[in-house]
Amino acid sequence: MRRVIAKVIGVHGIRGELKLFPLADSTEIWKDIHEVFISQKKYTVESYRAHKNTILLKLQEIPDRNAAEMMPRVDIEAELSDDLSEDEFYIADLIGLKVFNQDMIEVGSVIDFSQEPQELVLINIPERNLREVLVPFVEEYIMNINWQEHYIQIRLDEDFLSIFT
Repeated sequence: MRRVIAKVIGVHGIRGELKLFPLADSTEIWKDIHEVFISQKKYTVESYRAHKNTILLKLQEIPDRNAAEMMPRVDIEAELSDDLSEDEFYIADLIGLKVFNQDMIEVGSVIDFSQEPQELVLINIPERNLREVLVPFVEEYIMNINWQEHYIQIRLDEDFLSIFT
């Protein structure tokens, strides 16, 4: 299945490497990826390497920095296996999940995910007029992810929400 695995956030060096924000918690995912899709166009992976909290990706079709700078700042997709263990998931799969609080009251939805400076889930809580609430992706706040019913349960107390109002 084709999934979003990273976002293009810039370029690096004169060779035309794309600087990516990874949507996987490990670079291991890249060892089996030979083709990626950017804006529905297929590209051949020449090489990749981890660089700080990013991935530097060299594509055969992008010969230099000038060509890389012309690339849109969009999602990168790849064909990935759905054969994951029970506790594994693709970060991009969080986007769109309904968000329930600790009392199982629906409060919004996941609209994005960030790994800078730590892993955070960006949620939208419309009834409180909160378009962007960053919730740390740690056990203290993330209570449950239910993939069958497409929701994530998050511990949201008034003290935490008051930060955003």
